[in-house]
Amino acid sequence: MSKETLKKPSQSTRDRAAESAEVGRILTENFQWLSRMCLFSVRDPAAAEDCLQEVLKEIAGSYRSFSGGSLVTTWIFTVAKRTIGRFQKKAWRYRSQQQLGREHD
Repeated sequence: MSKETLKKPSQSTRDRAAESAEVGRILTENFQWLSRMCLFSVRDPAAAEDCLQEVLKEIAGSYRSFSGGSLVTTWIFTVAKRTIGRFQKKAWRYRSQQQLGREHD
């Protein structure tokens, strides 16, 4: 390979890699209590796994919006609490629709 084909990664590529590593570290460090929080909130192990996936996805996707005005764990807790609330609301709507469908059969 010639030197011309080897390109130095751009600053933005390095920034994204560093951010990705930071998000991974944060999720790993907080995984256990987030998992317990989801299980405690939905009370069903299978649903808690789905809920946890949504929480982790939301934290990873919104990390750039974290301004640093609070502790990371405070921010994570808030994101998790709101995501769990949305998850429960969605599950409640689904169960309600299922029950309505059975009543009309």
